[in-house]
Amino acid sequence: MNPILNQIASDIDRDGYSITQGFFNDEVLENLLVQCDVGLAEGCFKEAGIGTGSRHQVQEKIRGDQIWWFSRDDAATAGGLFLQFDRLRDYLNQKLYLGLFDFESHLARYKPGSGYERHYDRPKGSVRRKLTVTLYLNKGWSIKDGGCLRLYLMQNCKNFVDIEPQFGTLVIFLSELFPHEVLASHRERLSLTGWFLERI
Repeated sequence: MNPILNQIASDIDRDGYSITQGFFNDEVLENLLVQCDVGLAEGCFKEAGIGTGSRHQVQEKIRGDQIWWFSRDDAATAGGLFLQFDRLRDYLNQKLYLGLFDFESHLARYKPGSGYERHYDRPKGSVRRKLTVTLYLNKGWSIKDGGCLRLYLMQNCKNFVDIEPQFGTLVIFLSELFPHEVLASHRERLSLTGWFLERI
């Protein structure tokens, strides 16, 4: 039994969220950093927006990141990234019966001074996104750099945990239950964020 997989499953079962280190090895993390550099050089990152369909709009004061939707083809040199996510999906389905089916993801870059106001990844009444997954890619991060993920533990938003986006930290939470925000970052902030999806 992989102890980190077991910890993630236990955390989600008990608390609805999990924060771990060491699930991805250094090769995967370093290759993702290389992918970020290549994507930036090639113009793959685009300004992120809010809303869907005809309501989609770019509002940098609300959401200030740039994203690159990142597929298995893009991750061909990422050292087994998606194979690890497949292992995680299968384990969580086995242990927690979550019905996870597919996975989508993007790389995200926050410029200094940018953040993302409080939101849900799965608004009530919507479908598909079951678990949010974020893997951080920032070396030498410290609390003075800002950019924490603030995960609200109750819907009244009075209790929260701030998570520093340190290199290799993996955060997973039930998308429907946890409002969250990205506090303003004082340096470039990189991550891979994805969602395990339910079958429609």
